[in-house]
Amino acid sequence: MTTADTQPDYAALIGAHLTEKGWCQGADHNGEGAACLRGAINDVVPANDRANVWAGITRHVGRPLIAWNDEDGRTLDHVLEALRGADLSGANLSDANLRGANLRDADLRDANLRGANLRGANLRDADLRDADLSDADLSDADLRGADLSGAWVRVGNIYRQIAVSA
Repeated sequence: MTTADTQPDYAALIGAHLTEKGWCQGADHNGEGAACLRGAINDVVPANDRANVWAGITRHVGRPLIAWNDEDGRTLDHVLEALRGADLSGANLSDANLRGANLRDADLRDANLRGANLRGANLRDADLRDADLSDADLSDADLRGADLSGAWVRVGNIYRQIAVSA
């Protein structure tokens, strides 16, 4: 079980879900499969961690979550920005579908991203030190400013650790 202090571990997964399925207001889900922030939490986060995630995101946005999600003028970009900078250090995200996810500034040190779908993901300025990106799909991913020191990637049939010198 996750504690309230570590709840941002789920933030990037919630953002990826909203990016893939769509975002809505006024209901947990609309007829087209989109979810509001609460619906996405329920879809992505295991039941025993939902209260902690809910409380942590509520503290982060500084308002009751449903009211914040449903405010006039709120957009998916606002929701994704609120979830930005997730701490996913050491997380096991092997084979995760993070296509198009906004992982900008995310802490992915030592994360297992082996086989993950990161196609089109925003990994700008992410900390990927010592992460395992073997067999991950990084097509069209934005890696500008990302720290890949010590990260493992597959080039053809060869696995390589990225060496960065000062």
